[in-house]
Amino acid sequence: MERTAHMLNAVPDLHQEEAVAVWAEPESRRLASLNFDTAQVDNVASISPAEAAHASLGLDPVSLNRFVLCLLAADWACYLDPANREDYPHLHHAVTVFPKGFRLWTASAGGRTLPIGYSAFHPISPVTFAVLRDAPQTITNRRQITPQPQTASGEQYLYLYNIGILPQFHRTEASRALMRAFREDLAAVSHRGLAAIIVSFDGKRVIERFGLRQSGVITHDGHEELAYVSDE
Repeated sequence: MERTAHMLNAVPDLHQEEAVAVWAEPESRRLASLNFDTAQVDNVASISPAEAAHASLGLDPVSLNRFVLCLLAADWACYLDPANREDYPHLHHAVTVFPKGFRLWTASAGGRTLPIGYSAFHPISPVTFAVLRDAPQTITNRRQITPQPQTASGEQYLYLYNIGILPQFHRTEASRALMRAFREDLAAVSHRGLAAIIVSFDGKRVIERFGLRQSGVITHDGHEELAYVSDE
């Protein structure tokens, strides 16, 4: 937990989208180019805002924003094509609405603890799930898939926001640990169905392990992406 605190403290507390992009672009490229020692399994760890709230990090607005910026840097490092990246305002909103669905993964390189990937999900409305199931072609931007707070009844649908880790960690114990933790986090939230948008072949392979099937195609800023849903 201490090394995560040091990592967050090293991140600037940025809020303006332009300033975030100026910081995140070189940071993500640096992360993508680093040589991590993937053999050191104990060097890899994860943290969620929910866990941080019960530890020394707390869950103050500054720490939460720095957590979001670490997620963003990991996202951009995993998806170098700008068309596949998340944007800061949408990511920040999703984490704020449903923090316990987001888990950041870290590793050390050059004496620093750095973000290497993250898993994430959040509730969506029954209407949004129905659109993804029956009419995904009507979605023209992923930001239309808006996060919802968790319902008291546990009858919500869940959107699998991201399951990603740097290519250096693919098919390693770190990626397997990410998948195990994601399944556990997902199982801890009652739900009626799952939905996802896929932008890569690896994503398709991973998401199908959760029993989702392709329901059609959405467009995001003019790029076609695959919509997936589970049976209810």
